[in-house]
Amino acid sequence: MILPWTKRTGIPVDLIDSMRALPIMKRARIDVKSKSKPVNKLIIGIGQIHPVHKGKFSRSTARKIGSVQGWIYDCCSHCYEKMSVRAFGQEGFSGQAGALIHARLDAQTIIEIERSVQVQGSVRSALLKVADSWQMALKLGNEKEIVKYATVLNGVGILQALKSDVSVFPIEQKDVHGRIGEGISKLQDEMVRVEASKEYKSVQYKKGKGLTKKEYNAAMHRNALVKEFNRALAHPERNRSIFREVLEFSEHHDTTVFVLGQAHRSGILSLANTHLPSGTLFVWITPKELWWWKAMVNRVVWISTLTVLIASALYAFS
Repeated sequence: MILPWTKRTGIPVDLIDSMRALPIMKRARIDVKSKSKPVNKLIIGIGQIHPVHKGKFSRSTARKIGSVQGWIYDCCSHCYEKMSVRAFGQEGFSGQAGALIHARLDAQTIIEIERSVQVQGSVRSALLKVADSWQMALKLGNEKEIVKYATVLNGVGILQALKSDVSVFPIEQKDVHGRIGEGISKLQDEMVRVEASKEYKSVQYKKGKGLTKKEYNAAMHRNALVKEFNRALAHPERNRSIFREVLEFSEHHDTTVFVLGQAHRSGILSLANTHLPSGTLFVWITPKELWWWKAMVNRVVWISTLTVLIASALYAFS
């Protein structure tokens, strides 16, 4: 039970309560932070997984990205319609603090998107088709198609395409983004090199069984690169710079919405705990595709393990 004197109050609270009731929010995870009970400003961070220009992905992984980006479109559309949000923060863009960028797709691509949405019946369904095309372009190594479909496979990008008054604001500080981005790029290049080696291809063919020493080393090297890549994406310095940009933008807006990789969730929430201004409600929303299934699997594993331990104990004392 929430006691009246401990409950957060204000328009931002009402807006989030309305969002919770939306069908698209079913099984979405919502983390809420504030340093005061009465609040008058709202910041919404939306976790994402996005396409890249290098690597190989299964069709199921590509469609997961498409589904998440479709969900982001639906979520941002709600913010556009019900909260009058016209500018969305997005990673990958750096520039002058508070600046608005019209990163619109070209006219022909917008026409193609509108036609696809009409045929498929929804933006999410259209993005699933784009995800399939992106995955195939990666598989075939078609650079031009990779760039095209990776650009389109973006929920906020589609919203900009369909709503001419929507823009994005940069949340990456140029010097930080440049330094860390260079390291990320090098890691990506090394991963591509390892994955293209005959040793790693043999690992995939053998499904990790009966490996030679060289094959085992290739698999371990690739796993180490993936871990380092994930750490680089959520670098503390990058989190701090992004959070500063979001706070600066929010000073001039009642509601601020930004989209950021899900790997940043923990770091951004920690920063909100420490640096969130009084009177501001901070919310991080995780689409169900990025947490629910994994949580259910973990729960099943724990329940199964506990059941086995209890059964073993009962058997031992019987």
